[in-house]
Amino acid sequence: MNLARASLAALLLLAAACKSTPAPATPLSTQPFEDVIAPRGAGKTAVLVQFALDSLLRGNRVIHVSIGQSLEKTKEWYEDLFQELAGSYKLEHVGEVHSEIAANRLIMTFNAGSFSPAKLEERLKDLIEHETRFAGRAVQQIYHVKFRNQKGELLAEADSWCFRTERDHAREQGSKYAEVKSRPPRRYSDEELAGVYRLFAAEEIRGATPRYWQDVTVGEPLPKMAKGPMTVTGFIAYAQGWGGLYIRANKLNWKQITRHSGLGIKNRFGIPDCPERVHWEHEFATAVGAPGAYDYGPERCSWLTHHLTNWMGDDGFVKSLEFQMRRPNFAGETIAARGRVRKKGLDGRVDLDLWIENAGEVTVPGTATVILPVRS
Repeated sequence: MNLARASLAALLLLAAACKSTPAPATPLSTQPFEDVIAPRGAGKTAVLVQFALDSLLRGNRVIHVSIGQSLEKTKEWYEDLFQELAGSYKLEHVGEVHSEIAANRLIMTFNAGSFSPAKLEERLKDLIEHETRFAGRAVQQIYHVKFRNQKGELLAEADSWCFRTERDHAREQGSKYAEVKSRPPRRYSDEELAGVYRLFAAEEIRGATPRYWQDVTVGEPLPKMAKGPMTVTGFIAYAQGWGGLYIRANKLNWKQITRHSGLGIKNRFGIPDCPERVHWEHEFATAVGAPGAYDYGPERCSWLTHHLTNWMGDDGFVKSLEFQMRRPNFAGETIAARGRVRKKGLDGRVDLDLWIENAGEVTVPGTATVILPVRS
């Protein structure tokens, strides 16, 4: 008999054991979890979802790891079984209970062909729970990335993180962008546009002219640099240069969603489309709780480095950069990159404070350390 393990259909990690605590900080191999083994088609997913619903209705929290099954299909199991339970037991306050279940459940999807316990452990390595204004409960996922050259030599290291949120909760109950959503559409006057264009014209690119360590003073401001006004065309232009993660068309898109079944999110035509369309499709952006189409996160990072390298010149070296992206910038908004020298050290070291402003609000605070040439 060909026995298919649950990990090939829908492995469920009952993080109910962690209840109100963050996900386990110890290695996955030391955490208790079990396999369900049954012939293919015997109903493993249905059994596991019932386990999960039982735990969720008891006030626990669940991480559901679905392998070889799309996010939408997994959510359908929950919806069907929940509605059946609600009807059978005449559950009161169905809407509130449904929202609470969605907030306490995290579904992670993997392609069956590329799944491994090590990959799962990597994704579960650092999960930190937060309560947010955007989507209520959110899980911060932290991961470490090393960059090496063709010889295997380490060039750089980076700690990155993202927040996993419930789209429905963000759209229906999130309050972070209530003020932004209440604003009337922005329309620029010719004078306002001229002010932005003057900053473009005055932008200084240090280039081959060295900025020497001796010529820098503590408290010195960096020139103001403008980006915007934000447009959907601008967001797409960035994706063209960056390459995008999931932007594919025709057969290439089919191959992608076939390999990664949870990736394609159906649009209004019922066609699986990439999640990146929040950056150019107003309808989808609002469906995930945002006020409208918005910029790319890595684009905000590139603005900081652009501002910094403009100032330090070609002979400078960026030793470190740290920043927090606290909110996106939406179509119609204009931002300014600013900075200030905070400290001077030995051997050409200069520490700086960097930030991005949007209508006076600091949306990306950051710090950097550069090494400047020292005049002999």
